Amino acid sequence: MFFAAATPATVVGDVVTNPLTGANETVISLITAPSTGEVIYVVTSTGNVILTKFTVGNLIPSTDAAVTTVYQIVSVTVNATSGIVDKVNVNLTTDIGANPAVTPTLLNVLEDQSALYNAPPPPGTVGTPGTPQVIAPQAAAGAIYEVSKGADGSSGSDAYGVSVCAPSWLGGGCVTIAKLGSKGVDGTTGPTINRTVLPSHGAISTTAINEAAIELGSVGGNGGTGTYPIN
Repeated sequence: MFFAAATPATVVGDVVTNPLTGANETVISLITAPSTGEVIYVVTSTGNVILTKFTVGNLIPSTDAAVTTVYQIVSVTVNATSGIVDKVNVNLTTDIGANPAVTPTLLNVLEDQSALYNAPPPPGTVGTPGTPQVIAPQAAAGAIYEVSKGADGSSGSDAYGVSVCAPSWLGGGCVTIAKLGSKGVDGTTGPTINRTVLPSHGAISTTAINEAAIELGSVGGNGGTGTYPIN
């Protein structure tokens, strides 16, 4: 299997390895450090947020422009399944070499935000069902105008954004991931017409100009409306 850890050189569209499961995931967004511009976390299509720093001595600047603290990796743990670092011990750079020593903080390389990323769409974004099929009632006497109509297609769902953030210890910088809307659904074909007019119906006539005394028809339903993009 192909294994590739996320790094500061990773770009959107790259495939990286989940450090916990060994599964490959596609990068859909990046979370950067405002102070340096380097990529600190990648966001994958499953909703995972993966740290790009995993080597002892690496510095991890904050993902929040208002926070100036910097962490340094002092030790790492390699996952037995993926062969990739899945945990790091960090200290603030201001605590490196302190006496007495400051106990490092153990952090996961992967933050699982799939529940947030894959949550149901917000109210008002889901498409609405189309109008059901209409079968014209049959006239019992006089002129016959019976035009049936297929069901209208449901409307498409609107696009919306999901905010995915770096963990709070690093400042919690966030990116908005676009969730695409869907197109409207086609209307259905009109119902089949097979009309028998019995003698008991009586005379069929009309006095209106250019109006048929018998008009039978079946039309297809309207297609569903499209979606609204993210502005």
